[in-house]
Amino acid sequence: AAIFSLQVKEIDREKQKQAYSDIIRRLDKWENDSMPKVELQERDLRFDNLNFDSPRTVSVSVKNTGLAQATFRFVPKLEEKEFCKPWLSLHPSFGMIPPGESLEVEVTACLDRTAIHTLNCGRDTLDDILILRFENGPHFFLSVSGSVLPTCFGMPLGKLVEAPGPVRGAAPGSGVETSTPVSIPSELWRLVDALYKNGAMQRQNLFIEKAQVSELHELREALDTGSPFRSEISPYAFAITLIDFLEN
Repeated sequence: AAIFSLQVKEIDREKQKQAYSDIIRRLDKWENDSMPKVELQERDLRFDNLNFDSPRTVSVSVKNTGLAQATFRFVPKLEEKEFCKPWLSLHPSFGMIPPGESLEVEVTACLDRTAIHTLNCGRDTLDDILILRFENGPHFFLSVSGSVLPTCFGMPLGKLVEAPGPVRGAAPGSGVETSTPVSIPSELWRLVDALYKNGAMQRQNLFIEKAQVSELHELREALDTGSPFRSEISPYAFAITLIDFLEN
């Protein structure tokens, strides 16, 4: 006969379950803390009454409310190569936001010659969806919509010839209303007539020299509404406006 003394480890199943649960909770907390948490101030962006070649910008505030850095990027939609339509631009379109900090994303809408032409011809609409993706985090969808003021720029010449007056109505007493059919757009006739009356043919570098942006906007507005031209406007502004009109 013999007597043996042994030390044997016995697993406490209750404590094992508790330890396992604690580890799982810590891993979940670590995973949650490592995921970016962000807040967007605005998800519906609206651009009302856009003018031709007049950019307008709205800002979207993005705040990192988590404990990890938030790396983001705007991504294209399915079966598309670009993340936004050509008349939109984003700055920045990618980047990183440290914990507790905010970033302003600028969304700019600008209707250039191509954009205004496709809108006037009905081949595009003034709306888009932007997808903002965060690495290891959520996706946000920003809706962009707007409206454009009617303009003769980018409109087919045939439609302008058929129009009874300016695209946004004639100003009272402007003298551009007519019910007699014409063979050329009245906007084209007004520009050429103004150049001739202002002695533009004697100006050097007429179609090369730059003009003030404010005068260009004023001339476009006068053509769209039928209001008279100011006599003080530079002939160079008329020349550039004529080129812009014909290029559309």
